[in-house]
Amino acid sequence: MPEDKLNIALVGAAGQVAAPAHLNSIPTIERLNFVAVCDVDADAILLLARERGIEKAYSSYEELLADPDIDAVDLTTPPFVHAEMAIAAARAGKHVYVEKPMARSLGEAPGCSTRPRTLDLEGRGITSHGATIRRFPVDDGSWSALFCYRSAI
Repeated sequence: MPEDKLNIALVGAAGQVAAPAHLNSIPTIERLNFVAVCDVDADAILLLARERGIEKAYSSYEELLADPDIDAVDLTTPPFVHAEMAIAAARAGKHVYVEKPMARSLGEAPGCSTRPRTLDLEGRGITSHGATIRRFPVDDGSWSALFCYRSAI
């Protein structure tokens, strides 16, 4: 992978709510390589990957997270699984973009509050509409501790 591009997978890709917009927008983002789709509907996801010319199709989120070629996941899954899936991806070392809401409650988003704080999670980071959890690059090439902050516009 070129350093300036991330290999991204769309999770919940066979969905009818947020997925269509993400399917159309990911290919237009210059810094992303759209390499995989994932959905629990195995038949639908295989067909979608074939129709869109996407290299990999997963019906298992765990298998997708184990793929070392995937740098980032875009979660367009139902809200009741957002927090669990986002945290699992961060722990697997993936960058994460999650549709809103990031979690159904503050309790589902450990450590997230209205002010920055360090979280005890392994991974690269989670970005959501309105709330962001991320790591920042450090001069020595490593990653900082995770920070969580909430934005309001």
